[in-house]
Amino acid sequence: MLNNLLNFNNSSSSIISSNNVETLIPVNNALTLENGINEPILKNILSLNFLYNIEMSSKEQLQLLTAEQLQLLMQKHIKIFNKKQIQAFTAKQIPHFTKEQIQAFTLQQISEFTPEQIQAFTAKQIPHFTKEQIQAFTAKQIPHFTKEQIQAFTAKQIPHFTKEQIQAFTLQQISEFTPEQIQAFTPDQMSWFNQEQILNFTEKQIHFFTSEQRKIFEEKIDKYFNSTTVASTTEKQIREFTEKQIQSLSLEQILLLTPIQKAELSEEQISWFNQEQLATFKLESEQVENNKLVSMSFWEAF
Repeated sequence: MLNNLLNFNNSSSSIISSNNVETLIPVNNALTLENGINEPILKNILSLNFLYNIEMSSKEQLQLLTAEQLQLLMQKHIKIFNKKQIQAFTAKQIPHFTKEQIQAFTLQQISEFTPEQIQAFTAKQIPHFTKEQIQAFTAKQIPHFTKEQIQAFTAKQIPHFTKEQIQAFTLQQISEFTPEQIQAFTPDQMSWFNQEQILNFTEKQIHFFTSEQRKIFEEKIDKYFNSTTVASTTEKQIREFTEKQIQSLSLEQILLLTPIQKAELSEEQISWFNQEQLATFKLESEQVENNKLVSMSFWEAF
């Protein structure tokens, strides 16, 4: 019946009726028949023809689909899209996919979404991704999630992120996790954050760490600081040290801070030192100052 009704023209701009040779042409990014036709009937004709020939649809044809027409795509249709077809959907079309359609995307298709497509998914769509689909996002795709999308992942979804994905989160994304999301990270996931990421958790976020998360955090902070890593700690990172990070510094680590790094510590941060830390900090600072005075006296003698 369908074969007799419609023969699909492979061009992106026309559908030919086998009976009347009527051409479907694009008008204002919508499709209409040259000799006029009832709009509901037109939509049905287009939809039937598209679904019947879905494996042959081109990029241009896919991009002409309206929100209503996209809704007609069934899971069996979505699963057969190849890479070129998947990447054909526009940022305006992506938000129209339903929960059932999103969960129909194969793991291979998930890994093929472009940065623009990834950022087109709405905060309401993000919770629809299954465990397997979440884990299908590549390390190259992860950094493209926006703040709204990052915060849309549910506490049940957070534990699904793999080590590779965890370490792909940008420093900006790290600072955007909500308290509920923070507490959803498993001990294994906490241990996967690299040193730079650990330093980028905000004081507010650290406040919501569970006791087990805090223990892992403090252990990683302690391991982070040595003669090599302290020297490479940036001024920005120094300024963002939290009270817990300050208090986790050993006396040896304080001695390793350079004069420039020490100068970046605020009065509030210095007030967080315990007595031993403060004594070591002041002693080292005094020695540096004395060395400056001795150096100046030496050159003034000439």
